[in-house]
Amino acid sequence: MDRVKIAELIAEEWNREGIEYAVAHGVEGYPARIGRDLDVFIRPKDVHRARNIALSVLRSMGVSKVAALRWDPWPRAAAVFAFGSEGGWELDLITSLEWGPVTLVEKVRPIRYYGPFKVDPWASFAKNIVLKVLGGLQPSNYRLDDIEEDIVQEQCRMLFGDDLAVRFLQAVKREDWEYVHQLSPELRVTAMLRHLIHRPLLTFKNCFLWPIREVRPFTRRILPVCVLIGANNSLAEQCVKLLKARDWFITDVEAKFVSHNLFGSSTRFTIWRRLGGLASSLFYSLLDNYLANTLRLVLYVSSREVFRADSNNGLRSINRFFRIHPKFDIVVVIGEQGNLEYPLADYCKKKGVITAVVPPDAGPEEVATIVESLCMEAFFRMHSYGC
Repeated sequence: MDRVKIAELIAEEWNREGIEYAVAHGVEGYPARIGRDLDVFIRPKDVHRARNIALSVLRSMGVSKVAALRWDPWPRAAAVFAFGSEGGWELDLITSLEWGPVTLVEKVRPIRYYGPFKVDPWASFAKNIVLKVLGGLQPSNYRLDDIEEDIVQEQCRMLFGDDLAVRFLQAVKREDWEYVHQLSPELRVTAMLRHLIHRPLLTFKNCFLWPIREVRPFTRRILPVCVLIGANNSLAEQCVKLLKARDWFITDVEAKFVSHNLFGSSTRFTIWRRLGGLASSLFYSLLDNYLANTLRLVLYVSSREVFRADSNNGLRSINRFFRIHPKFDIVVVIGEQGNLEYPLADYCKKKGVITAVVPPDAGPEEVATIVESLCMEAFFRMHSYGC
């Protein structure tokens, strides 16, 4: 999948159709490459048309898997995902950008072109620098030319006032992130107060929506959650390395190694053990939802000792394992689990879980490929309704 060609075609179609947009992130390496994702600010009335054009271009380029999110937990109005033989790509359509009660970007104001792409320097600076600083994160280095610097300075003066804006921008220019971090409390307070004074109604609206935006990522997962059963630590670590190195839209792989004696090894499932298991399952499910919504692949890894080897207790162990662990969307079982791999596969299929049994001699590359394939199958099955 040629990301550069696809992104160029989409931008050219948007330009022809008169869609008002501005790229904020993803074209920094253009024309040599396009980033893993492309963040585009766009007018609300143009979101539907822009998304349909992107889907049409992807289909015309023969991309094998395409999906569009109808609902998204982040400030994106829509998200388009593509995956092919050469990797994956993500296109985010954003109508506005907020930090807490403060609206950082509200209008689309492109001032220049990078190839066919319209670019707004303030939208880019706000997303890559201001949002991270206000959120307590250290941004990466960012370069501005003279025209862009004038526009960014004007917006920063409106946001922080003259003196604080100058100190902030000078620190960013000399890449003094320690001083920027020291300024961040003052930047937050000043931004909130000035926004309240100049935009009181919008500030109250953002204050109401702020907790909702913070909670929503915990309520639904975008990516499937996977469990790898029967892998030793060495095999699992190599699989995680291979998955992290893949060129797809997954941002990271969160591996969680499960202890075989979690909540004890007794087959007597007492009320206290059951209550503890339900509470643990709920907590980890909420956490997994949040990680999945940041496009991190959650991969649980359990050793062979999770299940008892004898046939009398095997299915009971399987049932207990699934009671005290979060809901899984995908289960991959390495062979030779004391003849439990096929009862386990049948059990998972009855629960509606995508399941695969891997031969015991499978290498890390084969296991990683199976995990990737099942994750993409589950993801595009979940979100194909948007296409």
